[in-house]
Amino acid sequence: MYEDRESIPQGGKFVKQGPDTPQGTIALLLVYLLVILALWGNVYFTMVSRGVAQ
Repeated sequence: MYEDRESIPQGGKFVKQGPDTPQGTIALLLVYLLVILALWGNVYFTMVSRGVAQ
């Protein structure tokens, strides 16, 4: 309805609003963290199984 999302009329006055926050950013970061931890865990257990880490 209003193209300028920073100011929306309320009661005859324009109220300034902040920008929309990104949706799903935390979820993507958590998925990324889980993938990184899984990869490093795989490397660790591979090294342990080969007897490299002593």
